[in-house]
Amino acid sequence: MSASDNLSKRQFPPMYHGTRAEIKGNIILPAITQGEGPHAKAFATSDPEQAYFFGESKYPKQGKLGDVTVYKVEPLTSYYKAESGNLDDETFYTSPHGFRIIGEHK
Repeated sequence: MSASDNLSKRQFPPMYHGTRAEIKGNIILPAITQGEGPHAKAFATSDPEQAYFFGESKYPKQGKLGDVTVYKVEPLTSYYKAESGNLDDETFYTSPHGFRIIGEHK
């Protein structure tokens, strides 16, 4: 049993990740960002509509480009960062380890 199997899903707030990339498996891997120097991060948001917007506006660097899918996710570890989002009551989440897909948001 892995350590993540012992973490309660209730200890994480609702998180969503939108993408047009073809996902193989159930992990959202970190991508390299250039903001304040190159850092590998995976992104999520507390707002499923914002996740759809980001999925629609960001393009995968490789692989097949498909329709936007919004996934319900949880961090792979308890180490993640939360900060204010673009909308009132929205939170952005970043993780250097990635997120596990726990379902598709309908």
